[in-house]
Amino acid sequence: MDRIEWTYMLQRITPSRWQKLHLVQSDKTVGQKRMSPDEKRILDMLYIAPYDSKGTKGWLVRFKWYPNGKPTWHSKLVSWSEARNPNQALDEARRYRDEWIAKNKDKLWLRGGGSFNAELPANNTSGILGVNRPVRVLPSGTVSEEWQTTWLKPDGSDGTKRASTRKFGEIEALCMVVEARRDGLKELQSIDKWKDDPSLDSLIDYYDDIIEHLLDLKNQSPGRPILEIVRDPNISGTSKFEEIQLRIGQQRFRRSVPQIFDMKCAVSGSSVLVRASHIKPWRVASDPERLDPMNGLALSPNYDAAFDIGLITFRSDGAIMIAREFADDARKLGISENDRLLVVMDAHASYLDWHRKNVFGRRANQSPATVFTKQA
Repeated sequence: MDRIEWTYMLQRITPSRWQKLHLVQSDKTVGQKRMSPDEKRILDMLYIAPYDSKGTKGWLVRFKWYPNGKPTWHSKLVSWSEARNPNQALDEARRYRDEWIAKNKDKLWLRGGGSFNAELPANNTSGILGVNRPVRVLPSGTVSEEWQTTWLKPDGSDGTKRASTRKFGEIEALCMVVEARRDGLKELQSIDKWKDDPSLDSLIDYYDDIIEHLLDLKNQSPGRPILEIVRDPNISGTSKFEEIQLRIGQQRFRRSVPQIFDMKCAVSGSSVLVRASHIKPWRVASDPERLDPMNGLALSPNYDAAFDIGLITFRSDGAIMIAREFADDARKLGISENDRLLVVMDAHASYLDWHRKNVFGRRANQSPATVFTKQA
């Protein structure tokens, strides 16, 4: 049924024709056809449904909202008997709806409604929408713990992502799963049906905030904490020893990298607020690469943050490369096209080449002609 047909029926509502109107109520369907969210939006019927109970007919305005942090329903019935005709009653229902939303929009669940529900299901124990942490006992008796999620793909099928806490640690595994769900939802924004859906935008923002928090935690200390390792009942003492050695190696890495650069920033020469930063990130590096001091640079915070997300990189001879869109802000932050690594060794070359291609280069591929550099 198209917009014209719906409009035609709405303009001719009378008590005798009520049973012929095919609309949806909050909990059941009247007639044979359910009105879709798009049809309700076209006809300005969001949050409004027909009401027919015990001889009373009208329009029911209904919202799910969170006045005290807990979900509850707010309803208002606009009876036909209160107006000259059903259409005038519908106009009154719309007026009430719009005024109520304007007054209580900060307490409505999701911004403006939409197709993507942000209510936590009863069986979710993680507290994160769409993400769970099942624990399974394998036939071998080993306990398997992982983070997992599913999402709707543009072709209508389900996408799935699982990440083992044993393999990646709690923070990394959770971050991988949340990123997968966020990226899956972003793909739906290319579909006309959902590209302007505020509930989809709201969910993506929600996952972005979680990811940012997890990245902060991960950057502080990547990998599983030692306490988590020693309490793991599923791995042997030998495996625990090897994993703890890897964790201890991180501390050695943080000490060794600044020593290569005389305890100063490799670019500015500053001796304060210096960080040991991986060139090839921890999450994609092999165990030996994670602990190799040549896979590190000692950098001041501005250089460290820009390098980490690919806004800057360095050539094998140490010359800086700056993403074009970052050039103005770089100068404001004291990052110059004349900057270069004060110390660069042959062993740095392969790592710097990887960073240029996979971190800095990936940004350049997404935004053509972004490289701004001054040749030596």
